[in-house]
Amino acid sequence: MENVFTKYQKRINPTQQNLELWSLTIDQGLVAKTKRYDRSFLVRKNDIFNLVPKGYFVYNPMNITLGTIDVNKYHSIAVSGYYIVLKSNDQFNVAFLASLLHTSSMINKYKRFSTGSLLEKQRLQFPNFAKVKIISPRLSEQTKIGLLMNQVNNLIDLQQRKL
Repeated sequence: MENVFTKYQKRINPTQQNLELWSLTIDQGLVAKTKRYDRSFLVRKNDIFNLVPKGYFVYNPMNITLGTIDVNKYHSIAVSGYYIVLKSNDQFNVAFLASLLHTSSMINKYKRFSTGSLLEKQRLQFPNFAKVKIISPRLSEQTKIGLLMNQVNNLIDLQQRKL
């Protein structure tokens, strides 16, 4: 995916930047930390967070094999300095990539490129993430697929709320 993404790293102090702290979860993707639980007492340094601009991707190297990768659909946020932040190439549609990166075939690829002696401690750092190959259609087709996937996801969300 080296032709798809560029690693982006801008270390910030979220307090000075007046940015919310967010976390990346397996089931919900990016969520504001205040919605989950307050763990601010664990934060020792305020300058070891990564900035995630709107439209950028973020993944957790330790849990990507469980699907912890998401795109920031909101505004600029701050995440753990451990997370990897990615900027997608202009030749790729963000919505298309967001749906593709969660597929079972991609998760299997993440597993193949992860390193570590214990399965539960394997990680996929960016140099190996960049080696993962994807096949994608032209940008115009990606855009159509991305729109369709957004509509399907919105319908699923509405049905879940009804339940």
